[in-house]
Amino acid sequence: MKILKQNKKAFTLVELLVTLFIIGAITSLSVIVFDVSWSKSRDNKRISDIIRIQNILESYHRNEGRYPDSITFGGDLISSSSIVYMLNIPINPSPRDDGDCLDEEYQYGTSTDLYGNENFYIEFCVGANTDQIIKGQNCATNQGITSGACNFGNLKSGLRLWLKADGSLTSHFLNGNDYVEEWNDESGSENDIIQTDSDKKPTIATSTSNGQPGVRFDGTNDYLSGGDILNSFNSGRTIYVVGKSNAADGAFVTKAMDASEPGNYGLFYDNSNILYLYQNIDGNYNVTATSTAGVYQIVTTESNEDLQQNNLYLNNILVGTTDITSWQGLASSMHFLVGATNNSLNNGETLFLDGDINEILIYDRILNDIEKNEIYNYLQSKYGL
Repeated sequence: MKILKQNKKAFTLVELLVTLFIIGAITSLSVIVFDVSWSKSRDNKRISDIIRIQNILESYHRNEGRYPDSITFGGDLISSSSIVYMLNIPINPSPRDDGDCLDEEYQYGTSTDLYGNENFYIEFCVGANTDQIIKGQNCATNQGITSGACNFGNLKSGLRLWLKADGSLTSHFLNGNDYVEEWNDESGSENDIIQTDSDKKPTIATSTSNGQPGVRFDGTNDYLSGGDILNSFNSGRTIYVVGKSNAADGAFVTKAMDASEPGNYGLFYDNSNILYLYQNIDGNYNVTATSTAGVYQIVTTESNEDLQQNNLYLNNILVGTTDITSWQGLASSMHFLVGATNNSLNNGETLFLDGDINEILIYDRILNDIEKNEIYNYLQSKYGL
């Protein structure tokens, strides 16, 4: 009997390599699909968790009258009266570095606007576009969820003076003009400024920049005084003024005199330049920038103790910087004036403003970039600048 032998053909090396390549490609593709699926699942959980936390925070606010100062992700949210609002507040699921996201936990905080309205914010990140949520950093507040990092600060913190022409003014009407007797401080610091002399009272201009009211100074003898206020700026100071000068010279706000005295500061037009005066025990460290008279502007100044630096901004653009050799606490004995400055006497007013002032904000600290942008956006939108 003959036994037939079948020849079995083996895989060649090339065929084996091709087969292994195909298997590897399929495996890799499976891993990628699996990873994308899990990443999407994590993003969906992030959004779901954030919405849950938003709702719980609103419930907390309704019952407690405020938002919690802090929350611990992974911990519990329980009020001081032992009301349990949420157990095991969700944490950011791991791995957290999906897409362009960093490996970090959600960030929670509260903010307060100029009017004292409180808000909360939660900053979180998703790796890909998910429904209406854009990939990358997002910010959840009581108004919803917006794309980008959270931009909030406590704008009431350190606010020592807030005067606005659309706010609280005491005036009297005479011969077709509304004369300002008192401009009330709305910062809560009670730094009201007044004018008791009927011949030196500025008037109310009902429509100035963007149709907003302003306090109008005649350039001859109008001014308002707060007396010896706004001292002790030991850690720095930030000033915002919205207004215009029609003349080449004129003071917006000053606590200074022409003669030397440490602690002087002021903001005014000088020979058609905008000038921020700062004087310490070593001398003057002023910042000057070219500016156009007759134009409404947002003028911002900073005296920064940490950096030992004075900065001047026009419409949120840095236009001048001066280094300070040593820090002086900015505590002058001179009167704080709006619309004028003093000469060597405390009652020797000069450099009267011919122009309008719409709003003044003075802080006893340096604002961070987020806070500065918030203030600028508020003023820019209000006055159309």
